[in-house]
This record gives sequence, structure tokens and C-alpha cells, in this order.
Amino acid sequence: MVDVRLVIVTDQPQRASRILLGYAIERLPSWIRVMSGPEISDLPAGAPVLAIWFSDRSFAESLYRERREQVALDNDYDKHYQRIQDALARRDAAEKAICDAYCAEVASQAEAQEKTGTVAADQQAAATSPSSAPSSGSPASDLPRQRQSRWT
Repeated sequence: MVDVRLVIVTDQPQRASRILLGYAIERLPSWIRVMSGPEISDLPAGAPVLAIWFSDRSFAESLYRERREQVALDNDYDKHYQRIQDALARRDAAEKAICDAYCAEVASQAEAQEKTGTVAADQQAAATSPSSAPSSGSPASDLPRQRQSRWT
């Protein structure tokens, strides 16, 4: 097992992943593992577990309850949920830094183009309107057709 620092035990893995982290299981960080089947019975003692259930008495929940009685699990929901929130905040900050760097780069390129005079020519080309001549012969052909009933 990779360095798993949190196990999410659930009866609906995709739903739990989307609710807790905002994205699909396939995009989860490597330090989080989602379990919903027989592998729950193999959780080691002291494993950090966050349980989230969407139905009453599912098979996964029964396995989890059984395992929790056999060994002591670290199932402090608030602590693990806060770890997820901290990881999401770090991810958002990193994405913001990437976006800010990109925006600064684009702005500096625009300034450089403006100084050389290439932006004015680009804006002039974009500002010209398309031809007002109808494309297929009559202005009515560009309009969407009305749906007609077979009864009229």
C-alpha cells in the first residue's frame, strides 16, 4: 500500500469522494484511499478512518462496525475532515498561484505588444463586423423554423 494517511470507508465511493473532496475517485490524492468492500476487514489497528454512509446498514457499514470492534481504529471524524479541508485549501492556493502567474505573464505580453503597436492592428481586425448580406439567399433562411403540428 502506498503511504495512505487517510482511509475513507463508505457504501457509495463516488458520491463520498465528490462530497468530501469535490472530485471523482480517480483524481484523489495518493494519500487517500476509499474502501467500500471486503478490504475493510483488513484495516490495520490505528488506521486513520473517516466513515461516511448514505444508506442504512449497508454491507460496507457492517464490515466497518465488525472491524472497529476487532481493532482500535483512528476514527476521529472532525480531525480527518479538517485534514481534508487543509489539503483542499493548499490545493486551491497552489492553483491560484499558477493562475496568478499566468495572468501576470499574459498581462506583461500584452504590455509588450502594446508598446510595439501590434495590439492596435489585432483589435482593428476583431472590431470589424461581418458582412450583413444573407448567407443563403434570404434573411428568413437564417431563422429557426417553427415546429408545425401534423394537425394543422
